[in-house]
Amino acid sequence: MTITIVADSVLIESKSARNHQIERVSHEDAQSILARVKALYFAVWKRIKTSATQQIADCYQEVVQ
Repeated sequence: MTITIVADSVLIESKSARNHQIERVSHEDAQSILARVKALYFAVWKRIKTSATQQIADCYQEVVQ
């Protein structure tokens, strides 16, 4: 999955830019992202610091590749 970084201000101001970004994400990629966010949320919520740190590192590594 390749992600193009768009400035926050552009996404806030432009509905068409938001829609374009959303259309570029496949259903499978969206499910994968949401699953990782959910796991990270629960790790932080339960204060499992080492797990959360590793999950953050894994998320960033996948985005960069």
